[in-house]
Amino acid sequence: FLLAAAGSETTRNAISGGLKVLLEEPDQLHDLRKDPGLLRTATEEILRWTSPVAYFRRTVQEDTEIRGIPIAAGDRISLWYPSGNRDEDVFREPFRFDIRRQGNEQIAFGGGGAHFCMGAHLARREIMILFEELLARVGEIEVLDPPKYSVQGIFNPIVASLKTFPVRLLPR
Repeated sequence: FLLAAAGSETTRNAISGGLKVLLEEPDQLHDLRKDPGLLRTATEEILRWTSPVAYFRRTVQEDTEIRGIPIAAGDRISLWYPSGNRDEDVFREPFRFDIRRQGNEQIAFGGGGAHFCMGAHLARREIMILFEELLARVGEIEVLDPPKYSVQGIFNPIVASLKTFPVRLLPR
């Protein structure tokens, strides 16, 4: 269940959130239509921007310190991916969506290590293919109503997503 839910929820959330931000940034959408070669960097930026997983909770295994703050073994901490993906120490202009962003060390899939998402490469490919085909086949994309949001569950809101995002697709 976890593999199926994780693979569909996060990819779908990145795609819908990516479409939303591209519609909010029409110059970037125009540039992506004009130059499909930007799909690779656009996909990384969509993942950074949407951060399809909101957080994970971990239990500290041994006493440690992060930026001068002591953390004791047994403490519970949470890792907030949207915050990490807007880290001013890592990203230049972190609150600006930029499909040309280089050196995009986003952590949408866990940032590597033991908890790196095993479906990360497939998700990237699915996002790229969807936007490649959408932009090649669809002319105008019209937002019909404001989006509504949802969380996976009230006791475990690991994934925040668009519940509805009604759009009209007009052919080229």
